[in-house]
Amino acid sequence: MKFTPEVIAALETLRKNAENDFELHRISVLEKDLTAPPVVEIIDNNHQKFNGIIYYADKQQHFHKDIQLHRAVYAYYNGEITIEGLDVHHVNVNPADNNIGNLQLLTRSEHRKTHGTHQAKNNPERACPICGKTLADKESTAKYCSRECWKKSRRTFHAKEKHCLICDTKFFTTSDNPNQKYCSRECANKAKTFHNRNKICPVCQKPFVAPSIKPYQIYCSRACSAKWHTFPKIEKICPICGKNFYDTSGKKQKNCCSKSCAVKYRWQKIKTAALHKNNNPLES
Repeated sequence: MKFTPEVIAALETLRKNAENDFELHRISVLEKDLTAPPVVEIIDNNHQKFNGIIYYADKQQHFHKDIQLHRAVYAYYNGEITIEGLDVHHVNVNPADNNIGNLQLLTRSEHRKTHGTHQAKNNPERACPICGKTLADKESTAKYCSRECWKKSRRTFHAKEKHCLICDTKFFTTSDNPNQKYCSRECANKAKTFHNRNKICPVCQKPFVAPSIKPYQIYCSRACSAKWHTFPKIEKICPICGKNFYDTSGKKQKNCCSKSCAVKYRWQKIKTAALHKNNNPLES
C-alpha cells in the first residue's frame, strides 16, 4: 500500500520525537498495520465488514447496495473482473466464508457443474418431484427426469387440474389459457358438433345459432336475457298450436308463442267478430 505524502511526513515526525526504543517499535507496528491488507470481519450472522464497508446478508450472500462481498474481496486482491461470464466460486461451498483463500474464479458453466457435483455427492439418489423416477445422471443439475415432467411442474404452479368436457380426461391448464375447457384441439373441434347450437329463444321465440365459444347460450340477445330476468314469467298455452310458453312481456300481454301464431290468432279474432256481426245485425 502506497502512503500519501501527509502520512509519510506524520510517520517521520513520530520517529524524530520518539524518546526510546519502545515508541519506535510501536511506530513500526503501526506502519505494518497500515500496510497490511484488510480482512473480512464477521460482525454477526447477517453483517460482515470489509475495507471499512459493512455488507448485509440477503439470500445467503452479503451485499452493499448492488456489490457482492465475495466479488469485492476478489477484486481487491486480483483486480476488477472485466470479462463477462465469470463467477467467483466459494471453494468450501459456504457463502458466509468470504476470505480470499476460499475464493476461486470460474466460468459460469464450470461454476454450475461444481455445484451440481457437490449436490450429487451429498444427495447420491435424487428423484423427480413429479413422477418419482430416480435420476440416472448423478452429476447433472437437472431437477426433473424429462421435459414432460418439467411442463407439468410449470402447469401445476400456474393453473389447476380440470376434466375435459368431451372425453373426461384430466389435464392442466396453462397460465396463457386458464379458462381452458378441453384437453386438446381435437376435443375442441368435436365440441362444435357435439353441442346442439341450433336453439330457439324462450323470450321472442326466434331461432338462432349459439356461438362456438358459448354453446350453452339460451337467449338470442342481451335484450331478451334482460326481459327474462326482469319481467315476471307467466306460463301460458298458445291457442293456435297448443304449445306451452312463458309470457315475459310485462304489461303487454302476450297470447301466442310466436309471430306466426299471433297473425293467425289475430285473423281468427277478426273472422269471429265479422261472423258475430253478420249473425246479429241489430247490435250494429
